[in-house]
Amino acid sequence: MNISKIPDGPWESGLSPDEVEVRHLLGAYKLALVCANYQNIWHRLSCFFGSSDALRTEKMVQDAKNRVVQALNRSDGNRDILRRIIEAQPEFVREKDGFLKLIQLN
Repeated sequence: MNISKIPDGPWESGLSPDEVEVRHLLGAYKLALVCANYQNIWHRLSCFFGSSDALRTEKMVQDAKNRVVQALNRSDGNRDILRRIIEAQPEFVREKDGFLKLIQLN
């Protein structure tokens, strides 16, 4: 492998700094959703009954969601980036992730 060919940053691979930020925040949000089992019924019941693990992951989901929404509120360009990411997802992933709801929160 030729080390001189490795880009210094993600923006050198054709991604803008805004796109890198949106993708990073979405990745953190999706990881939080996975940790919370996509907020399924068991997760919600665990939160209702006060499980410290469930409440901790729920806070992680809400914090990650808030960071994504703040980034999307900064510009129309960031919302366009999210729309392009959503369009590239397979339908079943798009429905499970629910990223479109993040745009509607604005």
